[in-house]
Amino acid sequence: MKTKAIEIINVSLVAVTVVMMAAATFIDKQYGMAAAEKAVYHNTIFFLAWLLAAIGLGVSLWSSGKLRRPSIAGMYIAALMILAGAMTTHLWSEEGTVHLTLGETIESPVNMTLDSFEVLYYPGTDTPMDYVSTVIYNEGSGSISMNNILRHKGYRFFQLAYDPDMKGTTLSYSHDPWGTGISYAGYYLLMLCFVLYFMDRKSAFRKYLQTVSAAAVLLLFPATLSAAPKAFPKEVSDELGEVNVLYNGRITSFRTQANDYVRKVYGKSKVEGFDAVQVMTGWMFYYDSWKDVPMKVKKKDRGTVREDEKTALIHSVASGLAMKMFPYKDTDAAIQWYAPAETLPQDIPDDEWIFMRRVMTMVGESVFMGNDKEAIDVIAKVRKYQAGKLGDSAPSRARIRIEHVYNAIGLPKIPAMAALTLGMILFIVMSLGISIDAMVTIALNLILLVYLTVLIVLRWIVSGHIPLTNGAEIMTVIAWCSALVPVLWGRRISSLAPVAIILSGFGMLVASLSLSNPQVSSLMPVLNSPLLAVHVGCMMVSYTLFGLAAFNSLAALIRRNDHATSTISRIVLFPATFLLASGTFIGAIWANVSWGSYWAWDPKETWALITVLVYMTGLWHSSNGWLKTDRSFNFFCIFAFLSVLFTYFGVNYILGGMHGYA
Repeated sequence: MKTKAIEIINVSLVAVTVVMMAAATFIDKQYGMAAAEKAVYHNTIFFLAWLLAAIGLGVSLWSSGKLRRPSIAGMYIAALMILAGAMTTHLWSEEGTVHLTLGETIESPVNMTLDSFEVLYYPGTDTPMDYVSTVIYNEGSGSISMNNILRHKGYRFFQLAYDPDMKGTTLSYSHDPWGTGISYAGYYLLMLCFVLYFMDRKSAFRKYLQTVSAAAVLLLFPATLSAAPKAFPKEVSDELGEVNVLYNGRITSFRTQANDYVRKVYGKSKVEGFDAVQVMTGWMFYYDSWKDVPMKVKKKDRGTVREDEKTALIHSVASGLAMKMFPYKDTDAAIQWYAPAETLPQDIPDDEWIFMRRVMTMVGESVFMGNDKEAIDVIAKVRKYQAGKLGDSAPSRARIRIEHVYNAIGLPKIPAMAALTLGMILFIVMSLGISIDAMVTIALNLILLVYLTVLIVLRWIVSGHIPLTNGAEIMTVIAWCSALVPVLWGRRISSLAPVAIILSGFGMLVASLSLSNPQVSSLMPVLNSPLLAVHVGCMMVSYTLFGLAAFNSLAALIRRNDHATSTISRIVLFPATFLLASGTFIGAIWANVSWGSYWAWDPKETWALITVLVYMTGLWHSSNGWLKTDRSFNFFCIFAFLSVLFTYFGVNYILGGMHGYA
């Protein structure tokens, strides 16, 4: 009875802490961070809640005897170190900003002079790749850029902003000699203890894993009409599609821009029998024949800004302002891109000015006269002009061809619907206890895995960076992770296969909805870090495993708390929780490297921490506590997954913040 009372008190304390953090994110959304800090984050009650929850967890672990195991004792000590480090940072750290002007010495925490400031651009574009401040101080000099900090006399300086005339820069600084070190030590100790826990033969994870073969044997399954619109002939539009343009801050082909624009307006890349480039030529040269083609607009969006946005996009193409196809070096030797109808620089030679201004008119006139070959020759001159201006910064033809392949298969809506349908059928069959050969479901997941791998690799090549930077890319990776799990574990845990197909289908469906808008762009400077892949990878794999556990627990409940199926959920939850915690702390390290603060109570950070607490609390009580029974544990897996869904979708679409990428 005493142990049960301790558990109730402990869980209640964690619940209070979680509720306070969740409330703070909504206060932040409504009234700003200052109000959230006053009401919760910097409130004495919040500190006491954390302290009492930590003490309660220690008492619970001690009473259950788990603290006698080195790995669990180490995790608890690591958690205390992380809290102690956070408190030390809060009480004794120093932070601020300093503005430097070229040649001027500032008496900041470290006296320094700005020697130079430079914005580095992606080749052939005006899209920033990095911001670099070079400073001189008494003991020497150094450079400060995104993900590259300057350390001096215990202070750390970070690139924050710069003046529009690029003659001044704003640096942030922090001085935290103890708090960061204590927190980092806690992070590293925690991740080390995770590894030791998986190696511990007496751990609950190893105990459940040893029973999985027997459990698998018990499973009964493995797992309106208008005048026809006009457009350019296919041969001419194909040639036009190869022309380079500046789009979303990167050099790509006109075909890519056309695919994105047409999808945004009509929800698909082929309309009225025309491909995307032909549709764009229709907007440019046959506007009247396209104005009555119905756009894809939801009923609730009619007459709103969302509908106006699509109309404005068509008008930007028809006016000749959307297609930035002419690169030109300005007086600062930086390459700027111009559309034919755009205001052109006055220093452009007359012959180039006339060529830029009239070239698309010449293409249209040739097509109208039935001389397609002449139109193609004019387009070829545009490509030759671009090659002369861009030189080595022009994308290779091989990369452009790969991008065209990606454009052709990059909207996984049909595979998504197929996967969802097939997965639900298999899930229902599973729930009815009908046996299916495990190799069949594994093969289906393998097909999905190969398809998604090709999709991810192509997007990686097209974007030039690891595809983990926006909602569509993240959901595609989640789909990939879902398909991978049964391929690796399918023979041992065959019940995961149908659930994995459903999750893959859901991930692809959400990705395809996101890809309806223009999407592929150059990487933001702050994201240009090797920690990106590690942080996001850990988070996405953990989300995938949590989803698998939730669906698997739902299947167990349908089958009246089948013990074998419940055991699989228990196994999956261990690596999922540890990956989530590791990914969260790696993200904190990345934040500290990039802008000098390892924790800022951003909504995404806060909800990730909430999810960690929810699942950690569940794991501690899953073997001999309030979640010991299969029924209670299965309900926990299902409802705990709601915190994962809100961490991803709720924060992105409702709360926003620095990490919002909806």
